[in-house]
Amino acid sequence: LPCPACGLGPLPVGAGGCRGKGVAQGLAPGVEPERGQAKGSASGVFNGEPCSVAGVEPFTGRMVPGAAPADAPLRRANGKATWLLRELSHGFTALVTIGDDASLAASIDALDSLHLSIRVLRVAVQGGSAAAPLVDQEGLLTQRYDLAPGTVYLFRPDQHVCARWRYPTAARIEAAMRRALGIA
Repeated sequence: LPCPACGLGPLPVGAGGCRGKGVAQGLAPGVEPERGQAKGSASGVFNGEPCSVAGVEPFTGRMVPGAAPADAPLRRANGKATWLLRELSHGFTALVTIGDDASLAASIDALDSLHLSIRVLRVAVQGGSAAAPLVDQEGLLTQRYDLAPGTVYLFRPDQHVCARWRYPTAARIEAAMRRALGIA
């Protein structure tokens, strides 16, 4: 059976589904900038749920696996303003940070080699390439997600954080997606 909260699955027998009951209703495109998350999304963190993967790499902040995403203003390459939540898809989305670091190539190569459907958002962190499709000019995305060049955040179809890495590999990203889908 699929998870009753996020619709992902099938979940293993006895898993009980996500602890985030009703998070699937939190997909409204509206944003409440004061709170920094999608209207109607759950504000809690559901660590340890079957749809998320706990990480072992050091991060600071509240954007842990299972967390509802915090919004942040971004700028498109054409100069138009947008928000992170508007850019997340209703499938898996990987946010890859771009800087002047060689780790970017490894992060994108890892995502391009997956055999699962995933949308890749390339975002330049402060001091990074202004030619990136999206730019974190104000630094709020960097601050809220503790970003460094080459960092990857994987978002589930319900837009919650699925996993995050400083040094991603295709195998780790694919394993996180399969776990979230219940086919690990």
